Amino acid sequence: MIDPSLRRKKLGDILCDIGKYLLTVIPFTYFMSDRPSVVYVLLATAIAGAAFIIFGVYLSSVGSESSTGRSKRRKVKLLRNSVFLIEEEHTESKS
Repeated sequence: MIDPSLRRKKLGDILCDIGKYLLTVIPFTYFMSDRPSVVYVLLATAIAGAAFIIFGVYLSSVGSESSTGRSKRRKVKLLRNSVFLIEEEHTESKS
């Protein structure tokens, strides 16, 4: 199972990608096609894209917080032949 905080972060990343797509590709294709209602499409996609990005950033920032109150500190040591050893230290946070 995927950790819920990791799931929120991934969902936030996906929403940010959708928002970037809405802000770049769709208005550009309508602008290049020279359709009569370009202004309305540009405004609608700008508002929707900004909303997706804001919500995605919010989910990403909420997903990075620890829900149990324990933070992990990792030490990375480089051993021979590019082998990494990762040691995790669990610390209690004061709330």
